[in-house]
Amino acid sequence: MNNCPSCGKQSIEGSRFCDECGTRLASVQAPPPQPAPVHRVPEPMPQTISSPDFRRSSVTSVGIPPLVEKIDSNGDAGREKTDASAGTMHARLIIERGDAANTEFPLSAVESYIGRWEADN
Repeated sequence: MNNCPSCGKQSIEGSRFCDECGTRLASVQAPPPQPAPVHRVPEPMPQTISSPDFRRSSVTSVGIPPLVEKIDSNGDAGREKTDASAGTMHARLIIERGDAANTEFPLSAVESYIGRWEADN
């Protein structure tokens, strides 16, 4: 964990800004770049036409389990039940880190303002 140089609050590893005051955090020095590899021209391979090897996967590349479609007694599948006054939800903002992790915000407007709000200003 990194400590903010301005307010002293601990921030999650890899954060670029302080969660408390917004100060830019010092980045960790990257290792020196490796020398470029020597490129060799491979010998041409004889072309053969074959069917691609498809493999099923049960998880996405970031480790999130796949979405399971639930069918209710009416036969409706995958339809979101939303409040009529809220409009039609077309996206969701999910907080992944910090004190409010796993908090969901339905986005139903054509445009949504997303970002930090500074209460002190």
